[in-house]
Amino acid sequence: MALCSCRLQQGSRLIHNTEWDTICTSDDVDSCWAKWQSKFLLIMEESIPKRVLPPRRRNLPWINKNLVKSMRQRNTLYKRAKRSGHPLHFAKFKHARNKVVSDMRSAKADYFRRLNPSHSKQFWKSLKYLNKQSSSVPTLNYDGSEHCTDSEKANVLNSYFNKCFNHTVPPISPLPTNDETAYTCPLDILCTVEEVQHMLQKLDTGKANGPDAISARMLKHTASAIAPSVTELFNLSIRTGQLPKDWKVSYVVPIPKRPGAKSPSDFWPISLLSILSKVLERHFHMLISDHLAEHHPISNCQWGFQPGKSALSALIGTTHDWLQQLERGNEIGAIFFDFEKAFDRVPHQLLISKLMGLGLDP
Repeated sequence: MALCSCRLQQGSRLIHNTEWDTICTSDDVDSCWAKWQSKFLLIMEESIPKRVLPPRRRNLPWINKNLVKSMRQRNTLYKRAKRSGHPLHFAKFKHARNKVVSDMRSAKADYFRRLNPSHSKQFWKSLKYLNKQSSSVPTLNYDGSEHCTDSEKANVLNSYFNKCFNHTVPPISPLPTNDETAYTCPLDILCTVEEVQHMLQKLDTGKANGPDAISARMLKHTASAIAPSVTELFNLSIRTGQLPKDWKVSYVVPIPKRPGAKSPSDFWPISLLSILSKVLERHFHMLISDHLAEHHPISNCQWGFQPGKSALSALIGTTHDWLQQLERGNEIGAIFFDFEKAFDRVPHQLLISKLMGLGLDP
């Protein structure tokens, strides 16, 4: 504990003593980001202790500190009994072993009794354990052949995911920009230090890192110190209209849609981007959402990706409407459409053109 406390204090000093204001000294977004990233990673390297832990049963969600302590005592008694061969030591070991088994069963039962489905991370972690799901990608069947090695599976998934993107829509010419009064979006789109600090402090520390190896936990704990430099980096990107190249690179993790997935089409590609790039996206998301809410409110028939509305809300409303019609003696006819790879097939130029048509400044 003393070592960890010392490392934390050292990291805090390094963060606050770093000259962050000397980073954005040019208009080259990539070089400014490279300076910022190297300084931050150096501080992480010097202040965060690292130790590789072997996989153990302690990863089970119901393993608590008391159980870990009992397991250590059991292991100690086993080593002592094996070394001495004394019957009394073996008797003590058996008593400790039986106690661990009993406590393990009680802790597991108590864990599931108190499990709260609204805590999504805890719920899905438990469900994954119960289903005995493996995180590895199974052998894939694609183009009439099987792919078993990791490199083969990675290449097959990469090839399939790449084909899903929409490359057929021709570029759409932007709307005329000579009439400045046509755009009702406020021109002040730069970030403020307070806004960036607030977004950093609200980060979910359970999110996985992107390729830049910068964790959400470090960004959150150092928010007050790094907010001014991150704000300069964001505003430089906005003024130049360019994004650091590293922020366009992601780790793509294939997540199975259903049990027994064996084809590339049975996987969702989940992209793990740089966390700072998602913070900047959050800034623009709020700007665009506020603009649309004020000038072009989204239809009440749009249920997905709306605050306080979800697919469950849509199902409840639709079921209510159907039951009303059935009570009146009417018949129900429904048509369902499922757009395959809907997000991957969105034509970006068309989306930009539609947003400009809604009064957003180019």
